[in-house]
Amino acid sequence: MNINRFKVVFTGCLAPGMGHRKVRANLEKMRCFPPAALERFFSEEPVVRSGVDAKAAWRCWNLFRKAGALCRVEPMSSTIPPEDRVCPYCNSLQAGKTTCRRCGIDMAMYSLAPHRSR
Repeated sequence: MNINRFKVVFTGCLAPGMGHRKVRANLEKMRCFPPAALERFFSEEPVVRSGVDAKAAWRCWNLFRKAGALCRVEPMSSTIPPEDRVCPYCNSLQAGKTTCRRCGIDMAMYSLAPHRSR
């Protein structure tokens, strides 16, 4: 079981107004990923990093965000299927999903991110 391990998933979604060439150029400028890895990111493989701690996962998520790519951080799961979850933001019941159908937040990312008190 992968306790407190995460994966960063990039499925090709880009920030509004960004194109694949621009995002790739931005990632190349950062020099955080080798060219072979960049090629893989823009092909069929959606997982960028896996088996990393929360700090490393969020660091990778932030690099992609700055480059104009939208990715998500997900907890590594065991072989047990996901159970019903309650969205931590709007409290609606979600059947085995990580993205809330009602408010649209990524529940795994929301749970890990630091929040200001209201």
